[in-house]
Amino acid sequence: MEHFSILIDQHKNIRNLLQAVQKKIPIQERTELLKRILTEINAHTLVEERHVYPVLENFEPLKREVYGFWREHERLRQELHSVIAVAQDERQFQNQMVRLSQTFEEHIKEEENRIFPEASKVVPKEELKKIDRNIAISVEQTKKVA
Repeated sequence: MEHFSILIDQHKNIRNLLQAVQKKIPIQERTELLKRILTEINAHTLVEERHVYPVLENFEPLKREVYGFWREHERLRQELHSVIAVAQDERQFQNQMVRLSQTFEEHIKEEENRIFPEASKVVPKEELKKIDRNIAISVEQTKKVA
């Protein structure tokens, strides 16, 4: 896909982190991975909420879908905080991680298979290029802060 490639790369990175944290690892390592996941998800959702969703909301075929994604982002953050809260309890942690991973996978599947392709069809090319530039700038600024 020509556009949204940075977001798709972020999806892959977060997926890999979610898989890594579910392995049997020491609590200290788990805690560090959870902090990194929190940082990555917050940075990713912020970029989408600032630079992608406000533009896509202006196009009727995407408007309703995008509204749902705002809510899904909030749900992802809440589920991640629930995971962090039970990180010391292996059983509860694994149960919460299953829920978080499923929510994340459903979200990115919708974005990558429906929303991004649809946006590539209905959003003017110049606007898509502007979104991509803004995403790249935002990601670079986040790297400098981190």
